[in-house]
Amino acid sequence: MATLQEQLAALAQEQSEDTELSTLERVAKLVDAADADAEDSLKGLGVDSLGLIALVVRIEQEFGVRVGAQRACQWETLGSVARDVEKLRKDKA
Repeated sequence: MATLQEQLAALAQEQSEDTELSTLERVAKLVDAADADAEDSLKGLGVDSLGLIALVVRIEQEFGVRVGAQRACQWETLGSVARDVEKLRKDKA
């Protein structure tokens, strides 16, 4: 039988995975690619430089975070965007 500490750690991990998946799904919808995977590149999904600016604005509105231009330019995949948004949300809290 698992200890209380192990049970809490497992629960925290599950919640973290659910949150990331939820964030990933929300980001995918913002780029009109609801069925995309975390590994899909933004360029492959048709996000160019103007699209990136639009995505930043949508993310700031959807998640209530501020995203700098330099940070956004480092995004390559949907997964990297979702992870970064999660980090920004945690830093904000």
